[in-house]
Formats: sequence, C-alpha cells, structure tokens
Amino acid sequence: MPTNWDAVNAQCPFYLTETINTITCEGIIGQTDVHGFHLRAFKAEHKNKFCNRCFKRCKYYIALINEKYPEEKPSTKKR
Repeated sequence: MPTNWDAVNAQCPFYLTETINTITCEGIIGQTDVHGFHLRAFKAEHKNKFCNRCFKRCKYYIALINEKYPEEKPSTKKR
C-alpha cells in the first residue's frame, strides 16, 4: 500500500511509495525495486507519465507483469 500523500494519483498496481528522488515498486518475489532519478524533475516526469497514467507502457510494469503473470501475455500466434 502506498505511504505518501501524492500516492493517491498512482494508478499502477505495482507502485508502493516514493522519496524525493526515488520511486519504489513491487518486486518480482515479494521484494521491492527502487528506481532512482538524478533530478526530481525526471522522477516527476516518469511518475506522471507512467505511474499516474500509462503504467502498461512502463518498462518496470512490463517486466513485472511478464514475470509474475506469464499467462497474461498476449498471444503472438496467427489464426
């Protein structure tokens, strides 16, 4: 569960929390992955673009969803 006041805007199911320069997401096996940013502006841009809106396009979301739920992968077979 998110622990900061701005977390209410996060739509990504793997988002956990953040600090000034990091975003913490759920990890592959119950652990967490921390994504650090050199500037607060970069973190804010990432959060607004992915965590708050288009999380299915985030490379971290894609990696987690493919690892945790491989059966959810879209089929590539032609019918």
